[in-house]
Amino acid sequence: MIILRTHPEHIPMVVERSMHALARSPTISPGDLILISLAIAKITDGLPPIRYAMEFVKIRADRTGDTSREIWGKKWPYVLYGQGCRKLARPFDIRDYQVSVHNYGQGGPFVYVDPKDEAVLWQRGLLA
Repeated sequence: MIILRTHPEHIPMVVERSMHALARSPTISPGDLILISLAIAKITDGLPPIRYAMEFVKIRADRTGDTSREIWGKKWPYVLYGQGCRKLARPFDIRDYQVSVHNYGQGGPFVYVDPKDEAVLWQRGLLA
């Protein structure tokens, strides 16, 4: 499982298309769950940052930049394709539920979820 951080202005297109642009390619396998999180520094509504989920399908290099420019108005090296992007019934901040010592506050566009924390999220029903 991976968390992709997204700026609020990009969320509508990420959710609508089940796609995400990235500067580098994460290590992820088809079917893996992706959590979509608003960049914490950009949250203005007081809700927790992790609000959407989708399943990973593939990632492609956007060599010409046409796909990423069309969707997000900027050239990105990689476009991640997902499926079934959905709003979570209960948004959450993973730091409120984690049992590991993993640092989820590190910068960057994505962060891997510790398997122990993933188990807690499933047990608490947060991924439905």
